[in-house]
Amino acid sequence: MSISVALLAYKEAENLKILLPQIIEQVEKCGEEYEILVVDTKEPLDLSLIHI
Repeated sequence: MSISVALLAYKEAENLKILLPQIIEQVEKCGEEYEILVVDTKEPLDLSLIHI
């Protein structure tokens, strides 16, 4: 099994410096291969369009 982590980011460079090491630390505890995808959205997302 492998783990994929996907993050959408808009002007989050400073926060990612803090968040990414924390994510890596937690994912490595699983002992599985993993990938982290950071997608720069280039503009704010309209979260009202997302229906869960």
